[in-house]
Amino acid sequence: MPPAELEEELRRGRLPDSVHVQHPEWTGEGFAPAREIAALRDVLASDEARMCARLRRPTMTWVTGALCAVIGIVGIVQGVGAVIGWNDRLLAWSAVGFEHTVLDGAWWTPFTAAFTHVGLGHLGVNLPLLAYCGYRTERVLGAWGAASVLAGALLGSTVAILLWSDLPVVGASTLAYGLWGAQIAIGFRFGPLVPHELQSRYGIGNLVLFLPLAFMSLFDGPGVSLVGHAGGLVGGALAGVSCNPLAPSRGRWLTAAALVATGLLPLTPVTLWSGLWSRTEVSEQATITLPSRWLEHTGRFWGMHAWSSGDRYPVFAGTFVARGEGDTPLAERERALWGDWLRGAATVSAEGDAVRIVVDNAEEPWVIIERVVEHDGLRTRAGYLLPPACDAPGTCSGRRSLGDGVIASLLTTAGS
Repeated sequence: MPPAELEEELRRGRLPDSVHVQHPEWTGEGFAPAREIAALRDVLASDEARMCARLRRPTMTWVTGALCAVIGIVGIVQGVGAVIGWNDRLLAWSAVGFEHTVLDGAWWTPFTAAFTHVGLGHLGVNLPLLAYCGYRTERVLGAWGAASVLAGALLGSTVAILLWSDLPVVGASTLAYGLWGAQIAIGFRFGPLVPHELQSRYGIGNLVLFLPLAFMSLFDGPGVSLVGHAGGLVGGALAGVSCNPLAPSRGRWLTAAALVATGLLPLTPVTLWSGLWSRTEVSEQATITLPSRWLEHTGRFWGMHAWSSGDRYPVFAGTFVARGEGDTPLAERERALWGDWLRGAATVSAEGDAVRIVVDNAEEPWVIIERVVEHDGLRTRAGYLLPPACDAPGTCSGRRSLGDGVIASLLTTAGS
């Protein structure tokens, strides 16, 4: 082979740097590995050659291995928890979702949700997929590149879940889809730089391999977070495109930025995650304004209209004939009315312009914040239900902020 052709083959990574070369001007009468020949150092320093050398080396994928090991250990802990009866509490504590993460201030959930699974079958599907995609991604991008892809998938899936998911989410599939997105991105970005024997693992070849899996997930029922998968896929693909496998410092910065952004998400104002707000009728005399996503979950709460984004603590409103008018204090009227409806004891106290009502029952106390507007002989009530842990004023600021916005809109519309 002519020296010029040899140099081009080495520069493009088509020949490994371990190939033995004999050329009188370079090696004399004997053979030497290309990596030891001074005249070829600049050739082997090209991006193509370095990329292919990285892929040909049997390197350990430390980030992927460590992540899979931790998820496996957590799976064992969950198995023990299922036996002794506290696995459901662990899932509820770790799940990421609008209500738990934003309204309840569970800031840690974006970082814990991927480590827990609803069962052995869930773990058995996600862990091999995560291991395979992580291995392929880390082989190209290196440890910091893989870390940045995981962080990007975490950020993308968390944003998607908080904005559009009705249910809380657990499971490593969001990270696996992010790594899959990175594999696709690697194939399109680095295409010719990937050794020919490995090109089917990236880009179009990888897309064809995994499309059936993605298509099957559309039919796995309402328990599959399609928006979480999509967010992870997009976040991972963008991180994969942004990373330079030969410049690990960029991967470190991308990883840090994505993790910090994810940690700040639960602190974002509630109104942002609530989406667009819409006006809806309580009766012919009154309307309230609430997040549009709430309109997808309508029901009844003790005879009144009720809305929520899927959890058990709704906002509600209803219009009734005004009773107990005159000089009777508002708190006493509310005590009498709630006592009739709930057939039990209700403790009523003022909370700013609203009324806080704690209802005692056999299961758990109900905490209700509501406002009442009397207009044209009718009393319109609007309020929201809080978890028992939100009994003390000043707690659960996210839920209170959202609920206060809804019932304040009733005062505006009903009084106009």
